[in-house]
Amino acid sequence: MAISAPNPAQLLYSRTIEVLGSIKEIQLFWGDLASLADSDSSVVISSNVYNEKREFVDQGLYPQPIGQAWTSLKTKFGLNGQDFKPVLEAAQGSSVWATSATMEHTLESHGSDFRRLIRIDCLKPEADAFDAPKNIFCIHTLPFRQTRNPETTQDDYSYTLAALLAAIRAQEVTDCLATRRYEPYQQLVMSALAAQQFDQPHVLLRHLMDAVSEWFVNSPKLKTIKICYWDKTIHQKLSRQLGRARAGNRELQVDDELRRNLLKEIGEAAIEKEELQAASTRLLLEEFRLELEQFRILDLVQHEAELITAIDNMLTVLNRDNPTTLEIGSASGRLSEGLVNHLCYCFYGKRPSTFHGGIEDLAAKLPTSARYKGMKISAWYKSYLHTLRILRNTSVHSQDEPETQFPIRLVPEDTWVLLVNLRRVVALHGQLISHRFK
Repeated sequence: MAISAPNPAQLLYSRTIEVLGSIKEIQLFWGDLASLADSDSSVVISSNVYNEKREFVDQGLYPQPIGQAWTSLKTKFGLNGQDFKPVLEAAQGSSVWATSATMEHTLESHGSDFRRLIRIDCLKPEADAFDAPKNIFCIHTLPFRQTRNPETTQDDYSYTLAALLAAIRAQEVTDCLATRRYEPYQQLVMSALAAQQFDQPHVLLRHLMDAVSEWFVNSPKLKTIKICYWDKTIHQKLSRQLGRARAGNRELQVDDELRRNLLKEIGEAAIEKEELQAASTRLLLEEFRLELEQFRILDLVQHEAELITAIDNMLTVLNRDNPTTLEIGSASGRLSEGLVNHLCYCFYGKRPSTFHGGIEDLAAKLPTSARYKGMKISAWYKSYLHTLRILRNTSVHSQDEPETQFPIRLVPEDTWVLLVNLRRVVALHGQLISHRFK
């Protein structure tokens, strides 16, 4: 069966890192970028100026995006490509958007009007575009890879990513000053920018993950970056190689194959099948999945986007045939922090500034909410939460642990301890918000 459009994006891998004392997350997806975009996100896509110049440029000055990511966004949210506004151009000698001598030669050969096509634009969807992202940034570039007569260099790819972050931050500041509200961007959804630079999708995704991890330092309020890639030719090629006849099975197999390649690329080992298939482990995972699914349908949980996302990610990891210890640790940590944030909101009407501080408040401060008047969490409930916090932090700093400590690193047995704690915390949380604590 021919594949003409991507299915909803499937999570391949997530990495949690700590930056300036705050936990950040990078997620890698395969599929439709538009399925990840919502009103809480800003979206970043890229477009090749040569295709635009031939088909979409008005008088050679106003590029409009082209490509699968833009097509999906335009279709889902009913967008108009005429409304993009320029944010940053690759002006000659720019101190923000540097260019190599090779790229300079290319731009000079095409003339000044063509140079103005190399830029970053921003579209702000109309208010009636339901659940549309806050912004859609489009970076218009030259091809970053040619086998003959190259027009750019590897350095230009790095320069362009740096310029992109500068443009996003500039627009963010402008938005905050214009609205007089400090609402920094917290989630970016990115296409695989300039994907043709790489032969293999898992290499591209690993490269982008490493590159954008540095963005969190310069954009401290940013919490999550989702990188999504899909290419019809690659998808069909992998499908044929896997030799499956049914499209549904093929889709799952392509995701699995990409994930396996990605884990090899980043050097992260999956938990052994024997561990996952042990009777006690299977029972724990089955019971925890059931607990999460029942918790997810509670009314107060349904209205909490942070919790719903964390639960969905946790279930995705648990349902894998090849989860890793660090993935389970990271997903558990995100869900644990979401639970603490939610409980603090229920108790005090606001979320805590830190995970640790939130746990301490729940055990020491009386709620301001009449619903929970006079209540504090018990010492052992607090202990469960701190255990989850410590294991989350260990997952984040897995590469930095000293070789002299014992044990040196987390192993699957620690993962099962984590899940037992988390299952109990989810159950207690459900009892509290359902008012079943008397």
